[in-house]
Amino acid sequence: MLLQIIFLLGAILGPIVVLTADFEKSPVVGGIVGVPAALLVVVLAARAASVFRKPDPSPGRKVIFACSLVIFALGAANQFEHLRRHLTEYAQRRELTRLVDLHQWVIEYAGDHGWSSPAISFDVLSPWFQCAALPIQA
Repeated sequence: MLLQIIFLLGAILGPIVVLTADFEKSPVVGGIVGVPAALLVVVLAARAASVFRKPDPSPGRKVIFACSLVIFALGAANQFEHLRRHLTEYAQRRELTRLVDLHQWVIEYAGDHGWSSPAISFDVLSPWFQCAALPIQA
């Protein structure tokens, strides 16, 4: 069981170290440690269950088990707190809707006037304006 724990810790910490070194990464790739983390929880739960099957576990094992339960409860509370909040895009939904409306208006206006490559100049720098091209349909 000790080798299982060591292997799963390596399967979790290895990708985290590699992904942390790369500062430009997709947020999707962080999910690759989900399965090893779930397996580690199962292995630790099995280990804790085997410890408490014995007639009288030592006080040190009881403390470690209690600390594990507290850490698990704090992690679960943290996850529920993050799930309860809205994403940052939700606060900007009015601005994003206006941006989509502007995008559609430019497409229609350029199509009505026969423009082949329209362009817009903004005084604001925002990642929302990073698009390859406006799809103009004639």
